Amino acid sequence: MFESVQSLPGVELAVYAIGPVLFYLGLIVAACHLVVVGELRAWSAAFVTLGVVVAAISLDLLPVAGLLMTAGLFPLTRRSARPMTLAS
Repeated sequence: MFESVQSLPGVELAVYAIGPVLFYLGLIVAACHLVVVGELRAWSAAFVTLGVVVAAISLDLLPVAGLLMTAGLFPLTRRSARPMTLAS
């Protein structure tokens, strides 16, 4: 079944090439957005960005990248459970 799915045109490009890049880009954009709206501090977005860069350098550094991303997003766990609205 794996071969039949992987043989479809565009699957390799979407899943193995573009998909991960867009995921990491979205993670950086989300962290920066949270800084702009005041939910995170700038150092948190810097840790997330550094984690993405470290993961891109070498897959052997994935544990370090995971720790950096966890440290950057950890302040979100300390917030009270207040609802966020889209309208300001």
